[in-house]
Amino acid sequence: MRQHDHGHRRRPGSGESRCHLLVRRRQQFYVFELAPNGKASVWRRQRGRWLKQVDWQDAKGANQGDGAINELRVTTIGGQANFYVNDEPFKDLTGSPPDNGQEIGVFAASPDAGAATYSFDNLKVTKP
Repeated sequence: MRQHDHGHRRRPGSGESRCHLLVRRRQQFYVFELAPNGKASVWRRQRGRWLKQVDWQDAKGANQGDGAINELRVTTIGGQANFYVNDEPFKDLTGSPPDNGQEIGVFAASPDAGAATYSFDNLKVTKP
């Protein structure tokens, strides 16, 4: 899947593909991104604008390069969200939980001048 609407956000490197984990509520959502260079970030989409929650930074434990396999995990309890890459803690954020629960999803973006192939498996949603 190609994502068209976030080209104005600073990327970790030009033309890189990225993998995302999406936590969504209506027109507002959070995106946890991991780039092939091992850098990750967290963004919030609200009222048509991207709001940086965590700037691009090295994700301890991330496997780098084309074809690398990584596990992204987000845990949420109340207003606390914890982000992990390959079971290594990345960041913790505090905010307001959605009134009527959450939706989750996954998507991927390819480089501007090429294509990328992704696989998603073992998607789990559990209750604490």
